Amino acid sequence: MLSRSYAFRCILRLRTSSDFQPGRSYGHFFADPQYENVQHIICCDSYATYGYDFDFSNSVGFSRQTEPPVVQIAFQYTVIVPPEESSVSGSSAENKYV
Repeated sequence: MLSRSYAFRCILRLRTSSDFQPGRSYGHFFADPQYENVQHIICCDSYATYGYDFDFSNSVGFSRQTEPPVVQIAFQYTVIVPPEESSVSGSSAENKYV
């Protein structure tokens, strides 16, 4: 039985503005063979930690004439949770998950 929620089949995508880019990544994941800056995570929970180093795209650093630096992170996952009590009528739901 699960003692806390776990996420499975996770996908983490990181995008940045043009002045800098993701460098080295840290965490229990592996790079997607087809798409750049997409990582796959087999299983994680709320205590999992992932990190990135960032590198400037040029020797000047951040350009002062453009928009401020931006980081966008998208995280897709599947989680198994117990059903709500009201949705299960007339059966024992203590060992069922969806």
